[in-house]
Order: sequence, then structure tokens, then C-alpha cells
Amino acid sequence: LKINSMIQMSKEQAIAKKLAKHAIESLGECFRNEKVEGQRFYCPKDGEWTVPSSGMFEVDFIDLRQDSSSIKPMDRKEFAALNKQMRANATDIGRMALLRTVCNTHHFDALQALALVLFFSFDRQRENACVVLWQRIIDRDSLPPLLASSLSDTSIVEVQKRIGTCALLDRARPSGAFFVDLAKQRDMVSLNRILEVVKENEEVTISSLQHNGADVLEKAQFLTSLPAEGELLLVVHNATKESGGGVAS
Repeated sequence: LKINSMIQMSKEQAIAKKLAKHAIESLGECFRNEKVEGQRFYCPKDGEWTVPSSGMFEVDFIDLRQDSSSIKPMDRKEFAALNKQMRANATDIGRMALLRTVCNTHHFDALQALALVLFFSFDRQRENACVVLWQRIIDRDSLPPLLASSLSDTSIVEVQKRIGTCALLDRARPSGAFFVDLAKQRDMVSLNRILEVVKENEEVTISSLQHNGADVLEKAQFLTSLPAEGELLLVVHNATKESGGGVAS
């Protein structure tokens, strides 16, 4: 959910306060890319965050409370009907409007989600489809390998910025570009998994690393003493994936 709102109005204040409550309960994890008046800030991991009395509040909000263990995906007949409706829409804008409506009431498995993403023609709309669908997917761990061939590296990074590194991380065989927000624990768990695989398998390497847009030359040294905040962009080269091998999870 993308929130972009002037919060001096009472209605917007109420929305912002409700989101802030969820953010505090999740130790800041349900907020991503949070900004007030265009300036980035980090929701505190403990204590309170007071919603400003005015200004532009922007955030990507992720609801982390969902338990999908007892939820079933859309049945085959309904999904076939949805596919027909998606094909009948001539534009990505129309398809996105339909997808947002359906996601209010239905859940999907990873293969269904992939099929829906592929209805969109352009990278930006595929990114938006991934974000809209993510919280409605019941088997998210199956999604990263499926989407790897459907999104460009640039799009994968953009989706990770909005949802989290875990959203498109193949934990067994990580490969490609990854975005990590160092202030978010969920991203740090994913980064630690990547570093574990790199340590365990000499054919998996970090080919490039940037911190806040600047190249890191001493990668190993930097990764042993990470700062508490900032953005990492790393590219993982996985020779085992290219050759059909694997790394145990």
C-alpha cells in the first residue's frame, strides 16, 4: 500500500496515526521508504513515533500480520474467469484496476500470481502488480524463482525497495541484484542468508556492492561492520545456478 498524503487534514491525520500504531507494533518493519516533506526518516524500533501536525507523509506500508496457513487460493473456475477478464482489458491501466479490485477479496498461489504479472506489458506495471499481489499470495517462498525470468534486475530491485529483500529472494540459490535497507530487520535476515550462502559455496560471490549509491571496494571488510542505516545494492553471481547445481537451504 502506497500512502502519499497531506496530513494537516483530520482524515489524513487519522490514517497516519493508524499506520503509525502498526509501525510501532512491528518495530518499524511495516514501514518502507518513509518520508515527511520529502526527507527520509526511520520509524523507531522502540518507543513512540509522533505523527507530524502538517506536511506531506509518504510511505510504502506492508501489513505483516497476515496468517495464510488456513487460506485457500482462488479456485480454478474463478481464476479462469479472471484470466478472461484480464485479456479483455486492452490496457495495463485497466488490468491494474481489475487486479486491485480482485485482491481485496481473493488470494492466489505463486503460479497464479506469476500468470497475473505476465498480463502486464511494461516493467513498471509488472512491478506494481507484484506489490499489489504480494500480500495475497499464500506460498510466497515459491515466488522468487518464478519471477526471476519475468522481471528485469532493475524491476526486481524496485520491488524489493517497496516490499523487502525477502520478497524476491531465492533462499536456497540467491542470484542477481538485491536491495537491502539496513534499518529493516527483515532485510537484514535476508542479507545474512545471502552471506551464509556466499560463505558456504565458493561458486557464489558478491560481484559488486554499493552503499548509498557509492561503490564499496573492500567488500569483505565493509560487510563485517555494517552501519545501522543506509541502503545496500549488491549483485550476487551464482555459478551453481547457471550450471544447474544448488545450495542447500
